Amino acid sequence: MTRSARFRDPTWLRGRLVSALQFFYPACVDMRHGGFVAQISDLDGAVYDARSKHLVSQARFTHDFALGALAGGPDYCLPTVEHGVSFLLDVLRGADGGYPWLLDGRTVTDDRRSTYGHAFVLLALSTAARAGVERAERNVEPTVELLEDRFWEPTHGAYRSDLDADWTERERYRGQNANMHLCEAMLAAYEATGEERYRDRAETLAETFCRRLADQGDGLVWEHYTADWDHDWSYNRDRPNDLLRPWGYQVGHLLEWAKLLTRIRRHGGSPWMDDRAERLFRVAVEAGWDAEYGGFYYSVGRDREPVVTDKYFWELAEGPLGGGAPGDGDRRGGVLDVVRPHLDLRPGDVRQRPLRHLVRDDDPGERTPRRPRPDAEGQERLPPHQRPLRGARRARRRLSDLPPTQSASGWRSDVDPHSGQASVPFAGVRTARRGKLAPQSVQVSSERPDGVGLARGKPYSSVSRTIV
Repeated sequence: MTRSARFRDPTWLRGRLVSALQFFYPACVDMRHGGFVAQISDLDGAVYDARSKHLVSQARFTHDFALGALAGGPDYCLPTVEHGVSFLLDVLRGADGGYPWLLDGRTVTDDRRSTYGHAFVLLALSTAARAGVERAERNVEPTVELLEDRFWEPTHGAYRSDLDADWTERERYRGQNANMHLCEAMLAAYEATGEERYRDRAETLAETFCRRLADQGDGLVWEHYTADWDHDWSYNRDRPNDLLRPWGYQVGHLLEWAKLLTRIRRHGGSPWMDDRAERLFRVAVEAGWDAEYGGFYYSVGRDREPVVTDKYFWELAEGPLGGGAPGDGDRRGGVLDVVRPHLDLRPGDVRQRPLRHLVRDDDPGERTPRRPRPDAEGQERLPPHQRPLRGARRARRRLSDLPPTQSASGWRSDVDPHSGQASVPFAGVRTARRGKLAPQSVQVSSERPDGVGLARGKPYSSVSRTIV
């Protein structure tokens, strides 16, 4: 089987999906506060913060286990989806129907109403509905109506940005990122319910950002806009590596829009989407791919030259999905041959191994990894971080022994997720800088002044909490 063919093999894909779920389960299931524990080290499965509950992480875990259930995964997938849906609807959802941004246990610590966060709520409920959770299906329409009432700006064909808890405007900023994920969520809602208006809304968003606004600029999808939805070319120009709102074209988002255009087209979308998906994908690969070390740059400028050369794993994940308009199988296969070596993980290894592949063999700073020791039968044993159930159970036991007021690591981060710096659910995500691994800078509270989240001075890291 060729490398690119594996990505089309249902058995191979299901194995990778189940492997990722097994790494997090059962440590991610919080039986004390409800919902999920998202702060799990990708090094050994240890929980480093058992209390912080970010809206996006709660929704994404629900979505992920729903995908597992749809793929015929382990028996625990569907009950875990129901567990996540209950936390979203019974704990996170407020009396006004909105969802706060961040909890500490069950205490709201950031009550803003985030467009981005609500997009993932809709995605989670829609995917859970497809998996057969009736309560999720009943709440898809109310969630869409909330988005329409509170965030939709019909004059501009887009959703506005974050609001305060009383639904008043927080800032004059407008951005495409939340709208891109709402396009994804509307497609999921359509696939779950068959309601044509959800597909139409996804197509409207695609028309707004990939055609109308793109044609007003450089023909690509810019990140930042004014309150009147004019391009804001200078927003965060002095902070190009901002974690949530970087300046420049984000390569991964061009790939995501190519993927979304292809999906909409599959559901009867307009023919113009074929050429536009092709354009976005080609620019992402030609301007964003690092030919020397491999991987996609984080961002490129309007001149299509690299701006932030850090590498994030999620862009590699989007690459194969964005790689082709309908019927363009040959080119998609060629892209998979380029990308797949950086995604070739062993079962259970959900660390950011793609970044380790970006280190040159002649780099004196790279230590040669030890080969796994053989077991009694002469077979190679997986290293500890690739033994998902053992590490997860150990972390789960450690978590169950803690009093309700203590986090798993004895400390927690106080960084605001919207401050432009790393936060609890997104902190410590490792990046590759020009081929060399570098931990993402983080801020932590005085309870842990050394700035590390694991013992022995190792920077903590996470695998699925990056804003994308």
